[in-house]
Amino acid sequence: MESSQIDPRELRDALGQFATGVTVVTCYDKTGNAVGMTASSFNSLSLDPALVLWSIGKNSSNFDAFNTCSHFNIHVLKREQDALAYQFASKDGDRFADVELAQSDSKAPAIENCLARFECAMHANHEGGDHRLLIGKVEQLQQNEGEALAFHRGKFAGLSA
Repeated sequence: MESSQIDPRELRDALGQFATGVTVVTCYDKTGNAVGMTASSFNSLSLDPALVLWSIGKNSSNFDAFNTCSHFNIHVLKREQDALAYQFASKDGDRFADVELAQSDSKAPAIENCLARFECAMHANHEGGDHRLLIGKVEQLQQNEGEALAFHRGKFAGLSA
């Protein structure tokens, strides 16, 4: 693969100009342990069938769990859930400490009180440079009232309707 002539720091700064929503993605690993991480790479893909996508870096400590899972949940965070975003972005400690999980039959950990939750079966998994693109078929969804948490220029911000 040919290396790009674009400076990685300059690319990252330019990409940071695009405001994104903030999500926490969860799954169970092969041994049944809950795994979760903050991600801003979430997008809708198709309404029929209902498909969403997100990407994970190949160097992520969570890569193996998400790359091989059969189901995952994507939780769109509310404006006031920035602490939860930081908690799941941290490399230290128990990411699920003090997190309220739904008592449901979800096939991945389901965080309560998010703006929206998409419960997905793995539909496809594609190569994407230093990332993998994970496409989920939405099997269930839930949404709540509130304002969205956004990420812009390396910082969290609130989005109002």
